[in-house]
Amino acid sequence: WLLHFSLDVKDPNDPDVTQHMIEKVESVRPWLIEAHEKPMLLRQKDGYALLWTWVASLIGRMAQDGEIPPMASPTYGRILNIVQRAYGSIRDVRALHLIKTPFIYIHTLAILVHVNNIL
Repeated sequence: WLLHFSLDVKDPNDPDVTQHMIEKVESVRPWLIEAHEKPMLLRQKDGYALLWTWVASLIGRMAQDGEIPPMASPTYGRILNIVQRAYGSIRDVRALHLIKTPFIYIHTLAILVHVNNIL
């Protein structure tokens, strides 16, 4: 949810951008962010990165507690690989959103599609 709302930000230079995102999340899913997590998220510019750090930390703790296979097992490596791929995908989506496609390229592509449809 934080990633979704962070992609919908109008002014990324706004100092209260994280506060606005958290307010949007709380309006949609009020049970999602607990009271003790809110100050930690407000200190971070990219809250989604902090969430994936928490997920990786939780997985490590679960392995230590014996809830999932230990760190030396291939299953643990696979679980951590899934977490890393998820975080990498979020970074990729964020980068695609921040880098705008040049207008001339889009215009040329649109013309090519129209010409192709006419022929």
